[in-house]
Amino acid sequence: MVSHTRLYDPSFFKSWEAFADVLKETYDRPAGDAEEVTLIRQLRFSIVIGALGQLLEDLKERELASEFHSLSHAFMDIAEGVVDPLFKSQKKEKKRGRTNDTTEQWLHRASVVVGFHFLLAGDLSEDAAYKVAQKYKKGLKHLLRPGTELTSSLRTWVDSFQAEKVTNQVAIETYKEGLERLELLKVGFLKEVLRLMGEGLIQKAAERATSRFSSKI
Repeated sequence: MVSHTRLYDPSFFKSWEAFADVLKETYDRPAGDAEEVTLIRQLRFSIVIGALGQLLEDLKERELASEFHSLSHAFMDIAEGVVDPLFKSQKKEKKRGRTNDTTEQWLHRASVVVGFHFLLAGDLSEDAAYKVAQKYKKGLKHLLRPGTELTSSLRTWVDSFQAEKVTNQVAIETYKEGLERLELLKVGFLKEVLRLMGEGLIQKAAERATSRFSSKI
């Protein structure tokens, strides 16, 4: 049970500063050029989540702190090649076929599709909009499924989101929110600005996909 810790207690600020120092030190440290992006992220998560557990422990939230320490240890284990049961899906594995894509991949795809709709709202044809996306194929390739190419994948993403066939609900909600924002912006912005916004969304998705899924940091 979580108690109601007084946030104005001097001990809270001392503990919070210690946590903030760990957070800053962990993410300020240069990552280097090694092809170990996932390993480095796992170790960072382990350190920061452990520090959050220590913060809770300092605030006498020992039961809750234990949960965060367990999560920290699980990240450390997986970095060492030991898979904690916490990271094993409890759903029955499919007998055949590939594994599902991650939420992060679907969120980036949703951004690309929303950007595509911004381009259309800016009076670009579909073919012209696909050509804009092709400018960022180096980053967007990280969102493709094995054996597919960008243009056909883009068409599939657009059709799937429009028909709500995407099973990832977080991505669907992000897509809908993006279209709602587009409807509001269409009233007061020039079509040229909408085109710039659309390309910006696609470019950002490509950059984030590169930083998350590329073999290098």
